[in-house]
Amino acid sequence: MKFFVPFADSEEQAESVIEATAKFIGNQVPSKNDLIYTVHYTHNGKAMVATVGEDVDPYYRESSPTVIAIFPPQYNGAPIKICLADRGVVRGEPILVSGDSQFITFEE
Repeated sequence: MKFFVPFADSEEQAESVIEATAKFIGNQVPSKNDLIYTVHYTHNGKAMVATVGEDVDPYYRESSPTVIAIFPPQYNGAPIKICLADRGVVRGEPILVSGDSQFITFEE
């Protein structure tokens, strides 16, 4: 999948959203190729999938459930960060994914 940010009108706006979100959640700005497109993980024994542009699992009960960005771990053992409008982009903390997970990054 080619890099995109949901609701962004241009690539410049998408890059700006990623930069601002990275700063807000305390991450370095990753390259577009390092950003995660989809991640498969387990939470409380339930298999879940989060994909940029799609809604997170209803388990989270989010009023704005669309995944805006998924940040890779900053270092070995750090969590993956799933960012929604109210969880990591505009306010709040992102969804943290630790432990076993599999992910696919955006393509060039």
